[in-house]
Amino acid sequence: MVTRATPPVMKKATPEVSSMNRTFVFWDIKSFPVPPGFDPRRVRQCIQRLLKNYDYDGPLTIYAVGMITDVHDDILRALSSSGIILHYAPYGTSDIMSLMFECMYDNPPPANILGICYPRAFATPQSGFNLFRPFPYSSPQEDAISWINLILAVSGSLKQEDTCLETDESASWFCILCYDHPTYEEWTLDHWGQ
Repeated sequence: MVTRATPPVMKKATPEVSSMNRTFVFWDIKSFPVPPGFDPRRVRQCIQRLLKNYDYDGPLTIYAVGMITDVHDDILRALSSSGIILHYAPYGTSDIMSLMFECMYDNPPPANILGICYPRAFATPQSGFNLFRPFPYSSPQEDAISWINLILAVSGSLKQEDTCLETDESASWFCILCYDHPTYEEWTLDHWGQ
């Protein structure tokens, strides 16, 4: 049995890990859901602020990955309107790992990859890629609490004008089984038959 080291916890960006490199975020939305009562349009700004607090200021792409058919329609629409890419991936950890590998293959280094997911979902680090987590791993239950505490703490530091911004970026809806859909309506028709 092969064991992998737990990915390191996020640290301040250094010249070797340039703060201006592109950052990709893989967020396991099932294990780390939007906190109850929290405005989902603020999640992107919270992740951006977290990265900025650690001097990661480069271009940002956020993927919400998982069984998004289990997430309420209003939450999905709000996340998408903020520029978060929704990716239906029914196999959890192995899908997240596959998406990280695909990201490293499609995007030349250097780049940063933040995983808001369990350590076993992390792909093996490739040269030129900085992989890290926002908090140390302890247990699934403790990680879920750490996520809620993190998102609520960061949201408290946002200025009023930074909250609930929508983006002009086109929404993206992907499925690991059947690829992309240009609209939310096509995605729901394919996955829910509605």
